[in-house]
Amino acid sequence: MADPYWGPGGQQQLSDPRQAPSFFFPPPPPPPAKRPRAEFGAGHDFQGYLPIDDNRGALPGIPDTESLELPMIFICILLYVIHFQMSPFSGAQPAGLVGAGTSVHSFDDLPMAGVAGLGPMTPMGEGTLPFEGWKAEVPLPPDASNTLFVEGLPPKCTRREVSHIFRPFVGYKEVRLVNKESRQTGKNPVVLCFVDFVSPAQAATAKDALQGYLFDEQDRDSVRLRLQFARYPGAKSGGGLLSGHPVKHPCESDSRLFTIAMAETFQVQGKEEELDEECPVKQVELTVPKTDDPTQPVLTFRMWVLGVGACVILSFVNQFFWYRQNPLSITSISAQIAVVPIGHLMARTITKRVFFQGTKWEFSLNPGPFNMKEHVLITIFANSGAGTVYATHILSSVKLYYKRKLTILPAFLVMMTTQVLGFGWAGLFREYLVEPGEMWWPYNLVQVSLFRALHEKEKRQKGSFTRDQFFVIALITSFAYYVLPGYLFMMLTSFSWVCWIAPNSVLVQQLGSGQKGLGIGSVGFDWATISSYLGSPLASPWFATANVAVGFFLVMYVMTPLSYWFDVYNAKTFPIFSQSLFLSNGTKYGIATIVNSEFHLDRAAYARNGPIHLSTFFAMTYGLGFATLSATVVHIFLFNGSDLWKQSKKAFGGSKKMDVHTRLMKRYKSVPMWWFLAILVINIACIIFACEHYKETLQLPWWGILLACGIAIFFTLPIGIITATTNQTPGLNIITEYVIGYMYPERPVANMCFKVYGYISMTQALTFLQDFKLGHYMKIPPRSMFMAQVVGTVISVIVYLLTAWWLMETVPNLCDTSLLPPDSPWTCPPDGVFFDASVIWGLVGPRRIFGDLGEYGNVNWFFLGGAVAPLLVWLAHKAFPNQNWIRLIHMPILLGSTAMMPPASAINFTSWIVIGFLSGFVIFRYRPESWKRYNYVLSGGLDAGTAFMTLLLFLALQSKDISVDWWGNNPEGCPLATCPTAKGVAMKGCPVF
Repeated sequence: MADPYWGPGGQQQLSDPRQAPSFFFPPPPPPPAKRPRAEFGAGHDFQGYLPIDDNRGALPGIPDTESLELPMIFICILLYVIHFQMSPFSGAQPAGLVGAGTSVHSFDDLPMAGVAGLGPMTPMGEGTLPFEGWKAEVPLPPDASNTLFVEGLPPKCTRREVSHIFRPFVGYKEVRLVNKESRQTGKNPVVLCFVDFVSPAQAATAKDALQGYLFDEQDRDSVRLRLQFARYPGAKSGGGLLSGHPVKHPCESDSRLFTIAMAETFQVQGKEEELDEECPVKQVELTVPKTDDPTQPVLTFRMWVLGVGACVILSFVNQFFWYRQNPLSITSISAQIAVVPIGHLMARTITKRVFFQGTKWEFSLNPGPFNMKEHVLITIFANSGAGTVYATHILSSVKLYYKRKLTILPAFLVMMTTQVLGFGWAGLFREYLVEPGEMWWPYNLVQVSLFRALHEKEKRQKGSFTRDQFFVIALITSFAYYVLPGYLFMMLTSFSWVCWIAPNSVLVQQLGSGQKGLGIGSVGFDWATISSYLGSPLASPWFATANVAVGFFLVMYVMTPLSYWFDVYNAKTFPIFSQSLFLSNGTKYGIATIVNSEFHLDRAAYARNGPIHLSTFFAMTYGLGFATLSATVVHIFLFNGSDLWKQSKKAFGGSKKMDVHTRLMKRYKSVPMWWFLAILVINIACIIFACEHYKETLQLPWWGILLACGIAIFFTLPIGIITATTNQTPGLNIITEYVIGYMYPERPVANMCFKVYGYISMTQALTFLQDFKLGHYMKIPPRSMFMAQVVGTVISVIVYLLTAWWLMETVPNLCDTSLLPPDSPWTCPPDGVFFDASVIWGLVGPRRIFGDLGEYGNVNWFFLGGAVAPLLVWLAHKAFPNQNWIRLIHMPILLGSTAMMPPASAINFTSWIVIGFLSGFVIFRYRPESWKRYNYVLSGGLDAGTAFMTLLLFLALQSKDISVDWWGNNPEGCPLATCPTAKGVAMKGCPVF
């Protein structure tokens, strides 16, 4: 590396107002054309910087003054004294030479630090310079030493190149550099670098100046330097001990051993850390920057305004659309993009005035340019608004479906405690699910790529696009295209061409329908269809996509056809794909007829009507849910048990391996555990109070609350590991419904409350942990992240509740399809699924469905099958250890791949799998550089463009009932896919067999 900035030709004119007038000195030659170096945080206008030639021959620690003219020295000193209007040095106190007892590492006059090698001048017995108006002494940190440990150097750098960076600083002695082979096979060597100075103050000067310095600005992949004080056993400021033994001079033969030993025992916060510059996950290595600027402001005025605004708007919009036939979900990506120009506008226009200057309350409404860290916190607020408040389903089910009274206060308590309870579980498991590099949370890489595209300035390579250019292209293209599937040609949502082959055949339409059948040949040309239930396929690693594909194939094309055409559980009497509840003759069940005045099951009425029947596919998906739960526990025990045990031991003081991002985050204060525990205890107390005080309304006893918390805390860690490594989250809704349904049957509200406390609190915990990991990647102070999550969650709950309550009071017959007009958009399909589940598990109870009183008892064998499946994979892995593909068989994902069906349909899976294969396998393997630059940016652009056009179409056209009536906007063209095929069963619009 030969950086001209540090050579004689790169010296720049000082901008400090106290700099000597230019007529005293000849102007320096102009520097080479290059971008400004202010961002690198180093230069000869920093304290302790000494501009010198590369051929300097002075001894370390002794200033080279031979080349400086004596008159120039006196002129500089005279200017310095005149500027401060102070007398010369008092008494007979001599000025200190470089390194002679310097006690501070920051003083007011920056140019003076670099004049003729003069260091800070400290009078005897004092800690500050004897000048009137001089800044107060800034003490050194307690861990300061005269040795710096440097990270971020490229593997092929030389000692000369590194010395070239540090030599200009006063007190520099030497660089010790060792390239050590990585402990991980196939990875680049680890560069171990230590730089010695005469004193800790001089080391601090270099550390502050070079923090974040870009090693090679011509290399776009170059990382910035990260400097820390070197701390090792027995080392003190200015000392040279390792484990109590004298250290030989670095020129002696074992200096390399000293450097390696010191690096291997390098400590951070009292724990020994193994250095590993590369991330253990390749996708993270390619996507997440390994740099941090701790000086960027985070909790700014514009962050609060834009963050709270985004949270409120998304909460209102998503709850408003939640009750509609086609629910519109505006993701946080839309807000993430929309706030960028607003943030820059605020940075340019808002006053920079400092309020309460000089007091502890000092603040500014505009601390500087709009930066990435405050943008991340705004997105965290938006995430709170974009995520549905699941407990709203309870409000909808009780008031709209069961037609019972529920006041706003108990509804608020249930919704708030459900959302906030997850903070407790997140705090307990953050050390396992956030800090380790192996827990990489794939979806966060989409966000990281989008942040970088929106903020980082990137030089466009010839024949390619920068990230932000590509993002804009993807956004505009997606925005323009979605007018077709969203309004003009809606059949593109599910292009089921197989149904057209035989328009009068029930069998062909059952096979070809993407929405009501098996979806053979069905294709979705709509990004909303592709990403609606499984998330972005571009964010899913290929092994997870492959497991989902195999699971979907086995369920939809093996299990479902066999069970239907062999008439398992009278399958032919009901539609092949449906989540509705039926009577034995195939007609829909009237739930209101079996509820008594006490909001319990009317056993006599249930006996008269007969048992509830499910479509065979619906029953089998419950069985797969059983299998997924047992498979999750066994899989984690077999494949991750040893890692969990090792991490548990490391958490209690042992040696711990951390990646570069975790080490960078150590500079910030972590969130104390007692904060999480306080929220947890207060929350549980509020839940018990609400359920006991509103016992008749909520129906859940105190022991049910504790049991729900026990289930949540048991499953948060194993399911968190799956989510953090695969981007797939097995749900707990079935097991929570099953447990309370057996223990406390015939009470639907109790069942719903137990589910949200046992299941949704875990889901919220995973959401908080994912946000923490995003902050981890983006180097957001943990306490600021915690604050944004808590405030955003509280705001979102209030807005969701008020919006839902307002719609219930203003929309006639909301969600009641029997009373609504045929073309009404207010049909509430997600709430209908939740209501059906409350009937199965709460009102009727699992014993009458899956127990000895029901006909679906054999479905319970799925529990055993799910437990055995991972064991078979583990045994195969042990028998054939060289077959790496066996370990990639992930039974919890494979069995739980269809957990979202229904309401998800075949079309959502087929298109998702195709895109996931092209991205995660083809492009990732054969075009890794293109994948690195564009994959996650493309995902964000598609999300944003689709969301913007969907909202525009609704507000401008669909809300005013303006539509285009032609055959391309008809449904997919498979009306017979829902017809029964049993003999003698009649249904409107269907042939009778």
